Amino acid sequence: MIKGFINCNVYSKFKPPEVYEGFIVIGDTVAYLGSEGEVISLISKYGGELVDLRGYVVMPGFIDPHLHLTSLGNSIGSIDLRGLKSIRDVKKLVKDRASSSNEYWILGHGWDHELFEEGRIINRYDLDEAVRDKPVLLTRVCLHLAVLNSKALEVLEINKRFATSSNVVRDDDGTPTGIIREDVLNHVLKELRDDTNLVINDLTRGIQHLLANGVTSIGSMNCSLSEFHALQLMKLKNHLPIRIRLYLSSEYIELIDRFRIVRGLGDDELKILGVKVFIDGSLGAHTALLREPYEDEPNTYGIQVTSEEQLSKVAHIAHKYKLQIATHAIGDKALDIALKFYSLLSDVKESRHRIEHMSIVRDEQLIMAKNLGVTAVVQPRFTISDWWVINRVGLGRVRYVYPLKKISEYLPTGFSSDAPVEPPNPWETIYAAVTRGEYEGTSLSHYTMDESVDVLNSLHIHTVGSAYALFLDGIVGTLDVGKKADFIVIDRDPLEVDIKGIRKIKVLETYVGGSKVYPQ
Repeated sequence: MIKGFINCNVYSKFKPPEVYEGFIVIGDTVAYLGSEGEVISLISKYGGELVDLRGYVVMPGFIDPHLHLTSLGNSIGSIDLRGLKSIRDVKKLVKDRASSSNEYWILGHGWDHELFEEGRIINRYDLDEAVRDKPVLLTRVCLHLAVLNSKALEVLEINKRFATSSNVVRDDDGTPTGIIREDVLNHVLKELRDDTNLVINDLTRGIQHLLANGVTSIGSMNCSLSEFHALQLMKLKNHLPIRIRLYLSSEYIELIDRFRIVRGLGDDELKILGVKVFIDGSLGAHTALLREPYEDEPNTYGIQVTSEEQLSKVAHIAHKYKLQIATHAIGDKALDIALKFYSLLSDVKESRHRIEHMSIVRDEQLIMAKNLGVTAVVQPRFTISDWWVINRVGLGRVRYVYPLKKISEYLPTGFSSDAPVEPPNPWETIYAAVTRGEYEGTSLSHYTMDESVDVLNSLHIHTVGSAYALFLDGIVGTLDVGKKADFIVIDRDPLEVDIKGIRKIKVLETYVGGSKVYPQ
């Protein structure tokens, strides 16, 4: 199958920008880039289909190397709690959903107590006022904290099963408040997502949403066995319309060893790359691990989620099978542990071992990470959603907060959304990388605009850089001849609009391997 695409402006790459009038795809691969006249001539000579792109702009598809695919699809089908300003508003949406839906579980995602006029975290008693007869689970925007109503606490037997866990928050008398976090939340979510048909529905919703946003390749993090099973069933039934690279949860590390799973198991559509391991939690939940205490909770340093003994086991097995390690480290103390952990390995650069987030980074840590050959995957949109971050760490540490420019200068770097933690729209990511919340009036932008990344470099990082993080750099990320024809058609030129216009760019069409996958 030969297709010639004309009447368009084609960015084959962004660093440096290369622009063409048209291109030819043979099968799933870019075969020619050049003038419109030459494309028409070649198609006339050798046969094929001419596709008129109506004067729009073409660019490589975006690559998101860190998101949670099942959670994304699940959040799309849940109550959207983002941006709500009060517990009262949350209760109203929950009550309305429960009364209008036949669902047994009432699920919601995206609340942020920093926005609540009540000045506190929502609890079981708030939710009980909205719904008593159905279980309710509402995850915080960071996915490291959630609240349950009394019915959900009862159904899940939280008090009995996690009687000694510090991640079940309790009143002074020992009664659970409904707030759960970290490992307890992960157990609960895993149980709720153990129905294969429901997981397939979530995955399908998530994939379609990503394609509509111009994302053509992804890294799905902390992949569970139920997600892996569902993806395989989907692939057996139909081709997956997006390139998926999987990072299995580190809880399966012994299973990985037993089955001797090596990096690259799978094919071009679905492939296992590595293992995801958590060192700490999130700044929003006060569980990110800091070297110095939190400014707004001076007795709190955060939580180390994975022991050094377990980290050593993960490293040993990953090294044995050439698996790429993706290590979640948000606080600077967590980053200290991650770097110490990587310093014991001999294949950091070769295996492209990653550090995810790197939210609080000291200068000497960047130097050490560079010397080790670490790959960074960061989320620029945090600079806007974590508008309260200076309250957490204080002005003394503000220069260490989301140093995106410095990270990208020191380390191979990919941009990601961490969806559904942040919107999977790459234009939101680009906008945040450039503005750091300047137009939203965040205090972080006031102090750290020198860490802004310009549009050109942001586009490069979100395509070429993100491809590198997923071992896709020889396959996608640019539209060079010989690479896969993963591209998007957009309604305006990202290098010609002002920064506020960046987030308004619309994806009109998405192609993977030369086939249109959005809209269908």
